[in-house]
Amino acid sequence: MEQSPQDQSDNTSGQLHLDKMCQPDGLDHGFGNALEQKANNRTFRVYFQNVNSIKSTRWEKWLHTCTLIKKKEVDLFGIAKIGINPKFPQATEEVSQIAHHNWTHAITTLTNTQQDQRGLPQRGGTSMATTKHWISRVVEKCQDNKLGRWTYHVLRGKNKHQVVFVSAYRICQHRVSGPTTAATQQWLSLVKDGHGDPNPC
Repeated sequence: MEQSPQDQSDNTSGQLHLDKMCQPDGLDHGFGNALEQKANNRTFRVYFQNVNSIKSTRWEKWLHTCTLIKKKEVDLFGIAKIGINPKFPQATEEVSQIAHHNWTHAITTLTNTQQDQRGLPQRGGTSMATTKHWISRVVEKCQDNKLGRWTYHVLRGKNKHQVVFVSAYRICQHRVSGPTTAATQQWLSLVKDGHGDPNPC
């Protein structure tokens, strides 16, 4: 299947985002031990990345994402701009199956705007995944089904403490810019809810 120039551009951009994970300076802001260090049994490793869509012809980008994240021994990760329509048949199932291809146990949550969208591609959206034995500590998971701006997992810690991990995406456009952009989708959703002239930013 041939890809349009726009699809090729999105795939190239997304691939560059993912390949940064393999570089020592791939993180904009890092805390704790570096990803290049091997994790020990006292490490809980969290990662976030804007991947500019996980969809490709045969889900290679999502598989590549999961493979790299597993290599870095990440336990919980968030992704912005997933670029897929969670309401599309089999979309959530495909994402979950590929995650389970890398981890025996994984909980995935994904969302995008409430706008009616035909087909699998849909700009914007967020997702979060908790993997390995940590799934037993997930006590709550939720997503923004209206604007697709965030997903979160709540994990149970020691002494009944709970920690909330949020994957969020804020659009950068101040005005609607094209019929299918995340900004336009969020603007239309807000108008549908009765807001006169909303600013999705």
